[in-house]
Amino acid sequence: MKKNMYDIIKKQNGENFARAIRNYDNGILDIPGIDKIVKNAGRDAGPIMQYLVSLKGIKIKEQTEYHDPIKLLDSAGYNAYVADTLEKQNAIKCFFAPGEELCTFDDANRFNKYHILNAVHKDIDNIKRVDYKKPQREDRYGTSVMSIQLLKAGGHVSIKNRYNHSVRNPDNTYGSNPDNIIYGLSYSLKEYFGVDFSSQGGYLPENYVLVGNQICKYETKIRNVYCAEEFYVKNDRIFPINKNYEKMLENGILLNLKDKKVSDIVNGGSGSFAATVGMRQGFVASLNKAVSGKKLRISKSKLGGYDIIANGKQILTVNKCHIVNINIPDAEVIDLSNHEEFRGIFNLKNVKKLALVNCDLSGVEQLIMPTAAKVLTLSSVQLPECVLDLSSVAEMMITKADLSRVKTIILPRNKDFISFTKVVFPACDLDFSGIKKINLSDCDLSKVRSIKWPLHYLSEHNMIKLCDSNAQQQLSNRIKHNCIYRQR
Repeated sequence: MKKNMYDIIKKQNGENFARAIRNYDNGILDIPGIDKIVKNAGRDAGPIMQYLVSLKGIKIKEQTEYHDPIKLLDSAGYNAYVADTLEKQNAIKCFFAPGEELCTFDDANRFNKYHILNAVHKDIDNIKRVDYKKPQREDRYGTSVMSIQLLKAGGHVSIKNRYNHSVRNPDNTYGSNPDNIIYGLSYSLKEYFGVDFSSQGGYLPENYVLVGNQICKYETKIRNVYCAEEFYVKNDRIFPINKNYEKMLENGILLNLKDKKVSDIVNGGSGSFAATVGMRQGFVASLNKAVSGKKLRISKSKLGGYDIIANGKQILTVNKCHIVNINIPDAEVIDLSNHEEFRGIFNLKNVKKLALVNCDLSGVEQLIMPTAAKVLTLSSVQLPECVLDLSSVAEMMITKADLSRVKTIILPRNKDFISFTKVVFPACDLDFSGIKKINLSDCDLSKVRSIKWPLHYLSEHNMIKLCDSNAQQQLSNRIKHNCIYRQR
């Protein structure tokens, strides 16, 4: 027995997805190939409902002459009336067989949300349910009583018939196109109620992309590659992910548990530590080093999402295609970006190259930053309470960073140049005495307790400047206008 479309979508996208479509406009279930269209659309139909309705393609043909809808339905053989009260709404209930009543009858507020036109065939007394052993949605019995319902907010029309759930999609009788009852009725209803229910050419919301006619809900996007837990899209093709042994980690970085290999589906390859390649390739290579030859398994995480376990040790926690925790303290390269739900303990103490870009770590339980990194990039980042030891960092770029929660900042003792741009400093003591040239462009130093300048920054009193509360704002304002200090 062939499954109906509701059951197919229920199995494919989940019961909530299928039910949401049926309850809003089950005419969507009659759209040819709708199961394939929504296969990769996720498990929440709400955000794409208007787009799905638009696929029905209902168009209202403009008429040169207006006809009253009640009179048009009279010409089609129906006694019709506007149901603008609960009593009128449910007045047709007597015509329905037991078990085939409309859900409308149980909705006491339906007439407040919808314009309702009830239509009863003039020959209703001679149309008997017993005569229709194999009911069809548009047979004479099914269409002998209809409830035409137009959403008052516009954009949706439904024509419900006498069979209700005894036939497929009974709320989409005549394709929910009033012109299929009698030509001109769509325009007539639009003018009578002042509501446009034609297909509006809906747009897909953010985090959805159309590939051919298939709707794909993605979690992350990088360089026109769209990534989700069950597929990714590249070059306008949908590539399924094998849920049994493949996991999308972050921004197009794919783990194959069977092969114990991490691949970069954006650039191709398995990463590299070569000096000439970027941070991303180094990060992929670091992940490969962490999983290669190890016994791998997946476990539900107490932090949310799932843990990736290598030789009994948790190395990653992943949630919705984002790495939310990483536990590879000796990694050569870690490159995390575009995320704000990091959690747990981050031990990055011995990481050689670290980039935290456009991300928020303020919610992590504990953060241990590297103390001797070759490269450290903090850009558009929020850090939690931690010690930021920059004393042995070889190369650093710190810009648009919120360090207001940092407990201590330890600066290098001997360096030619150090730069902070648009950085919010915490309540701390800053020792720049070992720096020859300092850039503090547009930084907020209002909470800084004291600043120890190098000898060539001594004040006119030839002593180290300690900022009291009144001087802090003056210093901040001065730095904003004179942001680069040069050796005299």
